[in-house]
Parts: sequence; C-alpha cells; structure tokens
Amino acid sequence: MKDIRYYGLLKTIGTTGRQIKRIIRRQALRLSLIGIPVGLLAGFFVGKGLVPVIMKSLGDMVEYSTVPANPLIFIGAAIFSLVTVFISTGHPARMAARVSPIEALRYTEGSKARKKGKHSLSRGRIWRMALSNLGRSKGKTTIIIASLSLAIILLNSVFTITHSFDMDKYLQSFMKPDFIIGNAKYFGRDNYRGRNLETIDEENLTESFIEYCQGLKGYEDGGRLYGAGSFVGVKQKGITIPSGIEQDSSGMPGEYYGKEFIPFNTNEQGDFEVYLYGAEDFAVNEMQVWEGVSIR
Repeated sequence: MKDIRYYGLLKTIGTTGRQIKRIIRRQALRLSLIGIPVGLLAGFFVGKGLVPVIMKSLGDMVEYSTVPANPLIFIGAAIFSLVTVFISTGHPARMAARVSPIEALRYTEGSKARKKGKHSLSRGRIWRMALSNLGRSKGKTTIIIASLSLAIILLNSVFTITHSFDMDKYLQSFMKPDFIIGNAKYFGRDNYRGRNLETIDEENLTESFIEYCQGLKGYEDGGRLYGAGSFVGVKQKGITIPSGIEQDSSGMPGEYYGKEFIPFNTNEQGDFEVYLYGAEDFAVNEMQVWEGVSIR
C-alpha cells in the first residue's frame, strides 16, 4: 500500500503487470533471505531458554530433554516460511498490477472522501495522532490487533491447560491407593514371575517394615495383596465354566486365536493351571467390577 504510487509511476513508463508482480516477489524473496534466518536463530535461542522454564512449571513428573538443533527442523521451517510469504504476496501483487497510473497517484490509504479540516490544539497530541492513524484503515488495524493477540491467547491457553491438570485424578486411572509398597521384583525387576518356597522369606516385606509404614504420618488405611509363586492346579471336576468363555465340542474351555481354538493350560494331573491371588478387605473394597471383570 505504501508503494502503490511507485508502481503507478512504473506503469506510466511502460512496465507491465507481470513485471510488477515479479518485482514484488523478488522484493519479498530478498526480505525473506534476511528475515527467515534471523527469525529461526532467534526462535531457537528463545525456545532453548523457555523450554526448561515451561518443563519446570509442569512438575517433576515431566521428563525434560534439551532442544535439538536438528537441521531438518530449520530447513522445514524455512520452506514453510517461504511458502507462506509467497502466498501472502499474491494479493498485493495482483492489486499493484491492476492499478492504473491515475488511481495510484490519487490513492490515499483508508480515505474515501476528504473531510473538512478541524483546527484544535488538543488534537495535536501524540496519542490522539496515533489513535487517528489507527482509524484510517479499520480493516488493517483489526488484522494487526488480532495477529498480535493470537500469541497471547495461545500462551494463555497453554498456561491454563497445563495448570488445570489434576495429578491425583490422572493417577487414579492407574491405581486406587496413594502408595503401593513392594520389593523390586514386584514392580517388574529381574523378570519377576512370582514367589517360590525357596526365596519367599527374602522377597516378602518384613513385618517390622510394614509396621513402620503404617506408623508414618498421614497413613489412614491399607491392605495386603497375596500371590502364589507359580501356577496352582484347580480340579476340573465341579468347576462351572462362566458364560462368555469359549468351549470346544468336549466342553474344554479356551480361547480362539483366529480360527484356531487353544484350550486353557492344564498340568500333568489334568488340573487347570491358574495364578492364585488374595486380597484383604481394603483392596477388595477399592475394586470396581464391569461385566464380571475385576479392575483395580
């Protein structure tokens, strides 16, 4: 808009619309070659400084990793910026190519009719002049304010989302109690598959340790979970197969893997092999049951 008269003068000396479009695109390319590298470097260092602050505000649960200086990220951002610049120059280039020399010389941005002048000492103040300049082109003023506000809105939205995260509700989807106490093998160390009679004394928590935990400040209630060290045999005789479990023609329960029926494991005596677990009242009361399946 500022150079519209310049393009009008170019048309008076015979410059075509296509040449004016080419001039505008070359000007945009020159500005991009300066602005994009500066913007990428500034964005990288600003991000490198802000990411630790943001990660720290999210708490210790978020694992922090440094901002990578991957060349592919810079190349992708530069290409995206160039495409954006060339798309945005399309409308101004067409507008400058269509304008006639007479229209360009008479053009005054934002004014459609000349208003009668007004003499006032107060209107000469800086803030009034700035306010009047904003009103010259209401469309451009609206776009600029919206674009400047977008960054603040996005930052405020991210801040609101991150600080509205309830860690207690998140953890409740994984475990009901506030704490689960067990040895290293209970939490999956050393490919733990259960206790056996030879190592049960070493793997179990000692009674003195359990009593110490129960005596800590803030302890309200708790209960123990028990598990067999290996498969336990359950006699087939007298067992009622629950509804919903597949059975073959002989009445043997199992599961289908594709079209193949795989019966449940049995031991040498023909008993079903199952893992046997036990729970005290606290754990049982915290269980929720949907359609016969118990979920902690």
